[in-house]
Amino acid sequence: MHREIREVAAGAGWRRFEGAGGSVELRSAGFDRAVRLQVDAEDPGIWISLLEYGVQQARADGMNLAVSVVREDDVAADRLEGAGYTVRWRSWGAELVLPDDPDWSAYDALIPSEVEIRELAPGDAEAAYEMYVRAAGDFPRTPATVHETQSAAEFAAMVREQRVFGAIANGRWLGITVSTLKGREVDTFITATDPEWRGQGLAAAIKVVMIRTLFAEGGRVFRTGGAEVNLPMLAVNAKLGYVREPWWLTFGKEI
Repeated sequence: MHREIREVAAGAGWRRFEGAGGSVELRSAGFDRAVRLQVDAEDPGIWISLLEYGVQQARADGMNLAVSVVREDDVAADRLEGAGYTVRWRSWGAELVLPDDPDWSAYDALIPSEVEIRELAPGDAEAAYEMYVRAAGDFPRTPATVHETQSAAEFAAMVREQRVFGAIANGRWLGITVSTLKGREVDTFITATDPEWRGQGLAAAIKVVMIRTLFAEGGRVFRTGGAEVNLPMLAVNAKLGYVREPWWLTFGKEI
């Protein structure tokens, strides 16, 4: 079987191999000497063979840890367990679907009176970046949830190009949330709060303003996600009506 597998594509930090009935892709897992393997094959025997081939390639590249990310209800989870992989991390996705005439009363009760919450303008980027840097050191980091701290220029570009909402008081930014709107779908990628303001409902309040604003522009399906270690953010989203999907499991094995 391995003789039939060939490399078909490659780029910076990734390689893709195909064989009879499937493929395996190798990517950097975001950790030193760790590789993320993604196998696509229906036949269980071919699936395992492609996984083993990916491990061989990763070992030859000097990697010592192989990881693979699958949903807990995916048949691949059982295959990875059978191959000796164990769950190292879990992450979550959550979705909020709103009707055309939602009742906003529960949302309105979450807005604190002592802060202003609004969408950032390009001129706000420099001041908001200072808060982002303070918060970024606590961002979870797993193969499924890797967030590289942005430079000031990258952050400013994000404010210009995406939908960034935040809370501000006395000229100081206290938290932000970053989303994109495409038709009816809203994806939220970053929610960050100044460490001194955590646990005070600020993240929920910022997301309320984001949801109401983007709803008015046509958004109806709101999605987000994070690492299991960030359970407070999962609780924030549950308060807003987001429903958690099956866990995403990151399996790992020393190679």
